[in-house]
This record gives sequence, structure tokens and C-alpha cells, in this order.
Amino acid sequence: MRHRAITTTALVVLAVGLAVLAVGLAEAVDPHRTVMAGAVLTLGALIVVTRGRRIAPAGPTEQQLGGARLDGYRLALRHVADGLLDEPPADTARTPHLYAVERERKEA
Repeated sequence: MRHRAITTTALVVLAVGLAVLAVGLAEAVDPHRTVMAGAVLTLGALIVVTRGRRIAPAGPTEQQLGGARLDGYRLALRHVADGLLDEPPADTARTPHLYAVERERKEA
């Protein structure tokens, strides 16, 4: 969560830096100082954003993986409770899966 807060803050500073830079370039009382302030803010924020993106974890956290496992377990229990994993009765006509039908058509 800390990484996300730093990146958000850096993006806000980047936007402010670009705005100050644009004002300095457009017209200001002392354009050199305004342009320099905007350039420093922009470059500083760009460094933080690019470094944060490079160092950021690429995959899910352990907490996210644990939540996904728990959700999958609950879904499996619901399927068992609903009888979705039971064998169909022998007297029921079974329809083949769509992919099996397409595969048979291609082979024929």
C-alpha cells in the first residue's frame, strides 16, 4: 500500500510541475525561476515514478493469493453442494461439449 501512495503523490507532483512549467513558459513575472521550479518538480516526480514502476512487485501479494484460494475453495464447495460435480444418471442422454463436436467435424 505504501508503494501506491508514493506513486500517487509523485503523479500529483508531476502534474503540478508540468502546470508550473507551462505557466512559466506562457508568461510570468520572472519566467526563469518559474520554468526552473517546474522543471525541477517535473524531473523529480519522473524519477520517483519510473523508479517506483521498476521496483514495484510484478505479481500478486500473499494476501491476494490467499484470498483467491479461499474464493476458489468456496466456489468448489458450492459446486459440490449444488451437485454439479456428480455423475449424471446413466439413463440421461448426454450432449457432447461444443469443442468435442467441432473437433469431430474437423477430423471428418
